[in-house]
Amino acid sequence: MERFKKIVSTAIGSLSAITTLIVSILPNDYPYRNRVIILAALWIIYGLEILVWKVLKAHRIAIIILLILSALLMGTAVWLYQFRPVILTSKLYVSKDCEDITIRGETITSDTISILNSLRSLSSISFENCTFENEVTSSLNLPQSVINVSLLNCKGTLDFWWLSRLKNLENLTIDNCGLTDANFPNLQTRALRNLHIDNNKGFSELKWLPPSALENISFE
Repeated sequence: MERFKKIVSTAIGSLSAITTLIVSILPNDYPYRNRVIILAALWIIYGLEILVWKVLKAHRIAIIILLILSALLMGTAVWLYQFRPVILTSKLYVSKDCEDITIRGETITSDTISILNSLRSLSSISFENCTFENEVTSSLNLPQSVINVSLLNCKGTLDFWWLSRLKNLENLTIDNCGLTDANFPNLQTRALRNLHIDNNKGFSELKWLPPSALENISFE
């Protein structure tokens, strides 16, 4: 029994140490509120372990409860770390499984693009009053789950050809973003329903439109 108790104690200690390590390596800019919630949850479970050990001592039921609590502690920490928010911009945190993003008044860098490319559940994205660094959009490769794209009052060096990779795109708005006849993308989507191209001085004609069930077109 004593040997078994030592094995259990070692297992619990190892789980607690691994959990503490996971919490300690969270990035410095990890949201403070989320960090406090995680630490509070860990301390509550630690407290329950101590309480069970002191009240029930070496009873088999105590060992079972301690193992369950330790497993819960480890699982909670791993889950929280796996689904932690990622820093999209200086003002915006998103989860890895987010579906809808609106970015306002930010500078879009290559780091921003890399994070966007990793969001495999994304369905809608909107850029409003954003500035794009040189050629960053050339590497933008959003998942095929994206069906809504909106660009409003954006500036910088924009390459719109990344839109041609979105084969399930249904709604597209490009308003005052420097779109021209030369850089209008060769859209490959057959799902396009709504197309709004407004306030782009260098744009004068619609071309490269795929066969689709277009319902609404706005062109000014």
